[in-house]
Amino acid sequence: MARSFQHVTNRPKSLTVNEAVRKLLGVSELAGERGGFKATEAKRVKGAFRHLNATATEEGSPRQQHYVNFIRRLKEVAGAAMVALSAAGLGQAAVYSMTDRVRTELPFKILEDKGDLQNAVIEAIATKYASSTEPCPGQLVHVAGHISSVRECY
Repeated sequence: MARSFQHVTNRPKSLTVNEAVRKLLGVSELAGERGGFKATEAKRVKGAFRHLNATATEEGSPRQQHYVNFIRRLKEVAGAAMVALSAAGLGQAAVYSMTDRVRTELPFKILEDKGDLQNAVIEAIATKYASSTEPCPGQLVHVAGHISSVRECY
């Protein structure tokens, strides 16, 4: 019994739709000021687009299935830039912890607030990761006007 209680307490708190949008707004503003995502955020974005670009349906954990369904729906409703932002700002754990209702309503709320959430930096990153040539692991995405370091691909 103690083990299952501990497992539940380690899960991220379930966000409401409004809390998730506020979190995404903060990440969007920081990414715009910074000129890109941090390395951990960029890794999440790359993983999200890898899931979206996968041709075969893979059986995965419930966490992964909820996440893939969410980002696919989000891409249909609000576009690739909002997938990039959500991947960087929320990630799999937060999406999995959401109630089904929040996962269902959030793409439409993101669409409604897209004007405030989207910026040129996020659009450029989404375009880069959504393309068929993915950056190598650890590579920072270069956005015009910002200098970024890039690790060599081997």
